[in-house]
Amino acid sequence: MKALAFVLGFSISLLFGAIDRTIYLMPMNCAELVPDSGPFLSFFESVARGLAVNNKIMARRLFRVLAMRDKLASETGRVGDANPVDPLIRRFLCYYREQRNPTALVSYDDGQFLAFVKKELIALEKNVDLAVYAVAVEEHNRKEFERRMRAQQNLVETLKQEADEEAALVFERAAKQAKAARP
Repeated sequence: MKALAFVLGFSISLLFGAIDRTIYLMPMNCAELVPDSGPFLSFFESVARGLAVNNKIMARRLFRVLAMRDKLASETGRVGDANPVDPLIRRFLCYYREQRNPTALVSYDDGQFLAFVKKELIALEKNVDLAVYAVAVEEHNRKEFERRMRAQQNLVETLKQEADEEAALVFERAAKQAKAARP
């Protein structure tokens, strides 16, 4: 009976463990050519969650970065590395890893890491704001370009229709003149 309870408890913990995507150790795959941003984002969120009790202001700032990422994804449809905030977060974390021992384990509540976050977070926030602004400008320019293209397409269609009508009149006039000139 105890064995069954253990297996059941273990199975349930595995099930819930698969749903929980919290990462407590900084990912070590900074050197990959095409790294997956998912573990970095999960670790970044773990840092914010860990700070929520002791340092609400810094936790709010970290959550704001994640909120900007989510807002950008929902408004523009940019997900993964198409979302410019993802690589910024990954580079922010990898910069710390490169400055320290790249193979050392770094937990979400490591004192040296939190000191780094506190010191460098303003730069990350500025980069995120600039990235969001750049995407907003790009989206605005894209919509303006599409509006001008639709206006040009409408003008082209109107000119083609006028040309077709004029050609039909010229052709009809030529056909009448040909009938009249025929003996």
